[in-house]
Amino acid sequence: MARFVIVGNSDCRRVALFQAALARLDLPVAPVVLWADLLDGKTALREHLCPGDIVRFESTGRDSQVEQKLLARGVAQAESEGFRFMSKTALEEEFGEWGRIWPSRQWYLGLSSLFHELQAESKQFGDLQFMHDLGACLTMSDKIACHAQLQDAGVVVAPTLGTVENFEVLEDNMKRKGWSRVFGKLAHGSSASGVFALQTQQGFWRAQTTVEMVEIGGETRLYNSRRPQIYETKRDIARLVNALARERLTVERWLPKAMRAGKSFDCRFVVVRGKIRHSVMRLANGPLTNLHLGNERSPVDALRQQMGEVRWHCVEDTLQRAMSLFPSSLFAGADVAFSPSLDHHAVLELNAWGDLLPGILCEGRDSYEEQIRAILAIEEN
Repeated sequence: MARFVIVGNSDCRRVALFQAALARLDLPVAPVVLWADLLDGKTALREHLCPGDIVRFESTGRDSQVEQKLLARGVAQAESEGFRFMSKTALEEEFGEWGRIWPSRQWYLGLSSLFHELQAESKQFGDLQFMHDLGACLTMSDKIACHAQLQDAGVVVAPTLGTVENFEVLEDNMKRKGWSRVFGKLAHGSSASGVFALQTQQGFWRAQTTVEMVEIGGETRLYNSRRPQIYETKRDIARLVNALARERLTVERWLPKAMRAGKSFDCRFVVVRGKIRHSVMRLANGPLTNLHLGNERSPVDALRQQMGEVRWHCVEDTLQRAMSLFPSSLFAGADVAFSPSLDHHAVLELNAWGDLLPGILCEGRDSYEEQIRAILAIEEN
């Protein structure tokens, strides 16, 4: 009988849901290797693996200790690159402040270092199966690299300005392109951390963002807010952009989105083996549609019916082509925006751990059971 091994966090909802899916299929409980223990050197992945195992690398998120350890691991490289960083001493003294945005490039470099070690270690077991490809996870955790790979492959994405070093560069590029509305994202952000939607016209400036700025000792500290913040002066917006640019910031054209019931929306799809299996519409009164911000979710069935099968199949083809770039990854989440006419769509992001859609079922199965069935080639009786 196949044995799954999970690398994840303790008391993690994702791990619990995956274990529940194993139980429904009468499969044994998966041993869990903790990210914290791997980062501390208390254990090594090879100590927990047997030939033929199926390994699932779960998200490192929502565990402050793991986040701190990844930040500490990325100090030296972040400093050498010139992005904002915090020393190990500063992390020990300051880490833990609720909602604060920590140096995301530093976090990513720590994650990259760890993943490359795990890749090298896992090569000792030639007959393991992996639900995730760690290299693909790193690409999807770098919005700039992922966008470029999708664009090069002909997948429709939002036009981009690429990395933006500061507000002056952003303003100049917007004028050069003739863009009055843009979306800014931290290259390594998640859950809408460090996101802003900016519009300007005839001297009017307005930015809606999840970022709250606080001045402490002459330093601008950034905090995540579930309540959208509005900045309407050029000075404040410049301060916001400059602070985010220190973390590695990418800016894209703000695409007009389709509307439903007076709200703009996009969709999160979970793609398994290149096929859309689970999906949800995310409806918002403003441009930020993430569900954890209190936005409304709705089934996709009505949208599919409205689009018709021809246009819907175009979406399926797009996501199949996107996931074909990561052939060693069983699944990913994909955020897709639709034009107001529904004639066009664009992939906004891929998320290696975008499969957490509680309560969303496909043929009676959640996304975790779907993945298990796919990798074991279990057919419905």
